[in-house]
Amino acid sequence: MSHPTLSSQEVARRGKELYQRSIRAKVETQENIGKIISINVETKITKSVMI
Repeated sequence: MSHPTLSSQEVARRGKELYQRSIRAKVETQENIGKIISINVETKITKSVMI
């Protein structure tokens, strides 16, 4: 079964919404400076990595 492909605009919209609603307060902390967060907009799974 194939999944519909999201437009780049829809991916950006979903990512911004998820970040603002449920991720931002958890990750914008002093100990996370220098890390990158990855957001899967379909599963809503986040992952943070050191750079």
